[in-house]
Amino acid sequence: MIRFLLFVLSAGLASAEFRRIEIEVRDMDCASCVVSLRNAFKKSKGVESVELTPERATAVLIFLPENKFTLERVRDAIKGAGFTPRTAKVIVHGKAITDQGKWEFEVDGVNQKFLLVAKDDNLIGELKKGGVMTIEATSPVPSDPHDQPSLEAKRIVP
Repeated sequence: MIRFLLFVLSAGLASAEFRRIEIEVRDMDCASCVVSLRNAFKKSKGVESVELTPERATAVLIFLPENKFTLERVRDAIKGAGFTPRTAKVIVHGKAITDQGKWEFEVDGVNQKFLLVAKDDNLIGELKKGGVMTIEATSPVPSDPHDQPSLEAKRIVP
């Protein structure tokens, strides 16, 4: 019983983080550049695996628990390799919060907030309950680098 309580308490204390990022990568068709991008991510602390698929122009990164990666860091690495990052599909763990009347998703482990939007009324109701959760969402590249990035929630991941 004590072990169970310790497990439950420690689960609530784990830091929030990105679990998975699948991102469109424009112009990724050079084999040597794909290798360079893969190596750059694999050497990064917190990355469990990297899958690059030039035919679909996507990069899929799976992260280790309690990583400190941000979506911006992934996009910057892609730019640094000479490619253009596009919309990302993410699985991210954090907190749905309200700040000055707007809903945000706070990724605590990296101290980053995203504007939180959803189109499904049932999902909106679940998100507005707030608290710590894991969601699957998409995040477009902000048109202005000074704009707050957004997450369009697709579902809450059990």
